[in-house]
Amino acid sequence: MRRIKKSAVLWPSLVGTMLFIQISYAAFEFQGIGWAAAAGNISAVGLDHPDRLLINPALMGDSTEPRITMDYFRPYAGLDLQGSRITGTLTLGGHPVVAGLQYFGDQIYRELQVTGGRSFALGQDTFLGLALSWNQVGVAELTPTRSAAVSVALTVELNDHVQIGSTWQNMLQLPAVDWLPQTYCLGAAFQAGPLSILTQARKSGALPMDLQLGLIARVWHCLQLATGYADLSQSMALGWRYHQGDLAVYYVINSSAELPVSQGLGLEVQF
Repeated sequence: MRRIKKSAVLWPSLVGTMLFIQISYAAFEFQGIGWAAAAGNISAVGLDHPDRLLINPALMGDSTEPRITMDYFRPYAGLDLQGSRITGTLTLGGHPVVAGLQYFGDQIYRELQVTGGRSFALGQDTFLGLALSWNQVGVAELTPTRSAAVSVALTVELNDHVQIGSTWQNMLQLPAVDWLPQTYCLGAAFQAGPLSILTQARKSGALPMDLQLGLIARVWHCLQLATGYADLSQSMALGWRYHQGDLAVYYVINSSAELPVSQGLGLEVQF
């Protein structure tokens, strides 16, 4: 059984490596500054927070709680860039689904993305995630360009402490555009008491391989602290999440070697 589970994750890895399309670095590389960003923005495994579920719906498993998150972020302090995102999850007809809307840009450059996804159980501990996104890029007064994309993800719970997974963003595009990069991730998560360790290798378009590491610690029954590191951008993130009852708030700050500081603030409501 373990051998079958490992093969279920490795086959997309091999296919992704062979068929990966190299395109120029372009739009939709900025993933937002939500709670997942505090732990390195790792998407293949780990957090089932709504902002990661847009990329990896398989993390919902076979059920999800009704939640809405609202994020506001200011990327790269000193610039006029800003972004916002609203995401919701629920179980509809016995199937866990996620939907979200994200904006990023300034008065000249704008990105708009609408995403919906759901997870499918392939076995007791193996889940497939499919997401459909509508993406639009606008520059100044030029006519915006648009493309729809299908993304796929797979996660496997090897046991109560170890999870492996992979994602392939924008695997299919209609129409195919050079500004929407295909991104492939392969990761593993380890749970040790109140500490979660996340790691991921990420390949996006023509960019070099990026190695990412995230740590999440529950230091109190209602307080979590997280930190993350990305090798390619040499960036470090820190964040906290405080939850009380059905409400949670979180704050994240991200700093890199050559870019200004980015910050994000979010509110989460559970029904």
